[in-house]
Amino acid sequence: LRSCCDRAKEAGDYGAYLQAKSELVDFYRETFRFEEAFSAAEDVLMLMEELNLEETESFAAALMQAAVTYREAGREQEALTAFTRALKICEAIWKPEDARVVGLEREIGLLLERLGEEERAEIFLQKALTLLENRPDATGKAAQVKTDLALLALRRKRPERAQTLLEEAIAGFRASGNQGDVRYSASLAGLGEALFSQGRLEKALEAYEQALSAIEKHFGKNESYAILCQNCAAICRRLGETDRAKRYEETALFLLREKD
Repeated sequence: LRSCCDRAKEAGDYGAYLQAKSELVDFYRETFRFEEAFSAAEDVLMLMEELNLEETESFAAALMQAAVTYREAGREQEALTAFTRALKICEAIWKPEDARVVGLEREIGLLLERLGEEERAEIFLQKALTLLENRPDATGKAAQVKTDLALLALRRKRPERAQTLLEEAIAGFRASGNQGDVRYSASLAGLGEALFSQGRLEKALEAYEQALSAIEKHFGKNESYAILCQNCAAICRRLGETDRAKRYEETALFLLREKD
């Protein structure tokens, strides 16, 4: 790829150069060579600016590529800046309900949440959801964003709102046949937490057990499965179901030891 970049640069073939350099960004990111990925991404953006391509779809794509790289390296603020700039370009090019615009709204919302800006995060996620709800073909995507909003509501100690969103999300995942989506099992687990927070122990246990079933079916008995077993055990003990609690505790202990 570096050789391709050199040859394209010598020939003055900017299109080929940008394509090869963009491939390098992905290669460096996927091999965790983040500093080289940052350098390559910035090189792409600088050249595109020199070519007066700042308001184009290609420039927005390059910004999104850079943003993903920053995000995966844990540099959330820089990722947020790049995603926000990309969104402004995309809003001028595409319709608001376009999947790419909605995706950016969601990415920005999730980043803001990670940065602790929960109110702003909710605004962006709610906007993404509103756009998706205007599209009859986006039931599964809407369910994902409802799950994002619900998990945010749980962190903000709003279990009733979380419950409503999660019940809608679960119905959406099932209607769209997306039960293999990791957010489906997350929505079931979140529903368990929301119900538990309201003291509805039997219903919480039922939701957690459905989450266990979904995780095992699609991802196997992983660490998330073990953590949910611990949650189930705690509820069973509170319900006085000691034997059932023991079985969940033993499963969790076995899986966590196996992981270590």
